[in-house]
Amino acid sequence: ESFGKDPAFLQNGDAKIALLPLTSSQIPIRNHNGAHFAFNVNREEFDRMRVELPKRLGESQEVEEQDYGLQLSLFFSDPDNNILEITTWLDPSDPNRL
Repeated sequence: ESFGKDPAFLQNGDAKIALLPLTSSQIPIRNHNGAHFAFNVNREEFDRMRVELPKRLGESQEVEEQDYGLQLSLFFSDPDNNILEITTWLDPSDPNRL
């Protein structure tokens, strides 16, 4: 089966996940009930993704930012509406927040 000339990948270090299109006979998931993929990155990469994600996703795609105290997260959806999270863990005394 062909996935096109240049399939999309999410990558964190050596870990990669291919984002492949559904075939015409496959039905996308309609309700995720909060289920999602999460990728833990260092703070430097998180800050870079915070700037780059909105640019790459465009105006039609929202990036939701969350500050959980010990964890900062960015949530967005892929083209098939799967929920993705980019997260970083931090020292709670770190004044550099969202």
